[in-house]
Amino acid sequence: MQQVARSPSAQTTRNHPSAQPRARVLANAGLFGISLPFLKAGPPKPSKAEARAEAKKELLDRIATLDRGASATADDKADVERLASTLEDLNPTAKPLAAPELLSGKWRLLYTTSASILATNRPPFLRPQGPIYQTIDAERLKARNNESFPFYNQVTADLTPLTSSKVTVQFKTFTLFKLINITAPPAAKGELAVTYLDEDLRISRGDKGNLFVLDMADRAARLEGQWALAPSLASAATRSLQDSLGHFPGTTAPPAPTAPAAGSRAPPRAVSPRTRRRAAPRTRLPTPSAPGRAAPPPRPVRAGAAAPAAPAAARRPGRPGGSCATPPCAAGRRGRVGVGMSGGQEG
Repeated sequence: MQQVARSPSAQTTRNHPSAQPRARVLANAGLFGISLPFLKAGPPKPSKAEARAEAKKELLDRIATLDRGASATADDKADVERLASTLEDLNPTAKPLAAPELLSGKWRLLYTTSASILATNRPPFLRPQGPIYQTIDAERLKARNNESFPFYNQVTADLTPLTSSKVTVQFKTFTLFKLINITAPPAAKGELAVTYLDEDLRISRGDKGNLFVLDMADRAARLEGQWALAPSLASAATRSLQDSLGHFPGTTAPPAPTAPAAGSRAPPRAVSPRTRRRAAPRTRLPTPSAPGRAAPPPRPVRAGAAAPAAPAAARRPGRPGGSCATPPCAAGRRGRVGVGMSGGQEG
């Protein structure tokens, strides 16, 4: 048989390096030339839920030792900010105000950058020691922040939606030591945005740039009737403070006293029964002697001692009730009586 000579160009093409990748692809082809890429793929990419759980764990582990942020350094705050932003990008609730079943409840503060809430300008023993809570009632658009031991201060607020994730916070009443109520002025307000929300964790940001991380403490907590009960918390201490300091901002000042008109008589001053009893003269009544009890015997006179003085009625004649045994005394008594009756002496 006659052999067909191969051209050098064909040989060069087969041995060219560019033809080697195609040969490798064919060699790696599966059965009947079908490629099976899943047999050579790496580990699967984590789902969004798994990535969210991992980012959530990293954030909670990072803030666990920062005393709600009171002991956080600048590096700690930057690290927490980075982890919080990562979790906010995986937010499962795009419209928190439309999910009251997730937003409503009693939340416990885990971390914040707010110096006023942490009271970092005070000594450690004057800072809040117990948990700090925020209760939100999304159906009634009410909120309440309250501290626990040792001060038990709290503030109530009304919420006004701005967007599906942001509200205006209008503070209403500040309560000091769980006893003294102070009405908040109209300027006491701010804004709060919910940037992450799930079943047990919430991240919020205020209009001053503060970051808040909270976890759920009581899902069933609501704020029904708290404003109807607030006046009953005011005590005599509150009223005395209002009387001595004027009036608190936002309250109505007591009316000033008015002088009586010219020619009119001032109304009589009310006198309490106790004052009336004190002003009345006291009459000392004689003490009745016990029935059947004899008068005490006269005291014996010692030898050489002066005789006891006569009673006042005997020493001063003419007085009503006195005794007058001597004739001059009786005559003088009759004369004084005559002068009073007829103008002259009776003979």
